[in-house]
Amino acid sequence: MNMGSKINSLIKNMSLFVLSMLIFILIFEVILRITYPLYADYNTEMWRYAVELKQKSNISGLKHEHKPSKSGYFYGVELQTNSLGIRSYREYDIPKPANVIRILVLGDSITLGWGVSYNDTYPKVLESLLNNGSRKIEVINTGVGNYNTVSELLALKKFMDLDPDMIILGFYINDLEKLDTPSKIGYVIKSNSYTYAFLYDKVVNTYYNVFNDYKNFYSELYKEGPLKDTANSALIEMIEIANNKSIPFVLVNIPELHNLESNEFPEVQEFLQDIVKEHPEVVYIDLFDSFKGEEPTTLWVSLEDSHPNAKGHKIIAQEIYKVVANLLKNESIAH
Repeated sequence: MNMGSKINSLIKNMSLFVLSMLIFILIFEVILRITYPLYADYNTEMWRYAVELKQKSNISGLKHEHKPSKSGYFYGVELQTNSLGIRSYREYDIPKPANVIRILVLGDSITLGWGVSYNDTYPKVLESLLNNGSRKIEVINTGVGNYNTVSELLALKKFMDLDPDMIILGFYINDLEKLDTPSKIGYVIKSNSYTYAFLYDKVVNTYYNVFNDYKNFYSELYKEGPLKDTANSALIEMIEIANNKSIPFVLVNIPELHNLESNEFPEVQEFLQDIVKEHPEVVYIDLFDSFKGEEPTTLWVSLEDSHPNAKGHKIIAQEIYKVVANLLKNESIAH
């Protein structure tokens, strides 16, 4: 066999191999789509939520946002957005009606209420607790899964047309995490392939089962460096926005729900308390002691997912209510 024949044979064999792999992946993709309910878990449901309920944002620096007026069932509960992309079954008037007090709640998937029914999310429970008088109070939940502190700042700017009378930030330990932007090809594959979601889930689960290093991951976020500096600047800008509008800024530290007996992450409190020292006008609520003594798994959405369940959201709402109810006694809050 001459060299030309060998090259042609090699090209033919490689082409057959690539074609066989593509056919295998296609068949595997079809099987995964048909059998999805059998292997659905936290990671794959988060992926599906990102694909079906999120879109790229046109706002500079904001990686993603909710699609407006969309609905879907994820991790067993319905997530419904209104025309503003806010998790809600109702619309909010712009301009704000007279005699309405609005509280804007910023946050990530915890504030959104991942795995929790709409009426059991802490913003909605807080709204129910506050509406016990003559004034109408709207607590607006702008939480979006995978938001960090910069995302929350941009969301605040986006929703300032709602004319809030108070801003609450539900801060969580991973809010310093950097959000990566996938390539266009990577985004298309990630957004459309169940094979990707399935394999990603297996890799992530294997990694955490082997290394179980969530402590190191979180602690690394709070080391001195650009991540910490960026989050600090974003928080300060949020505070300044509230100050310029002469409205309260309430900073709520929501604890990581694995170990509630001892504080594994004092660096989180130190980070937030340093900001509060610089800006004493901030109303700071640390919820760690409110959860102390609770069995962690009784607060989780599921045994594989430590997002707070309805019980956890109720505790968060009740503690915020104690503070916010007193703030609302100040008649000057209502514009």
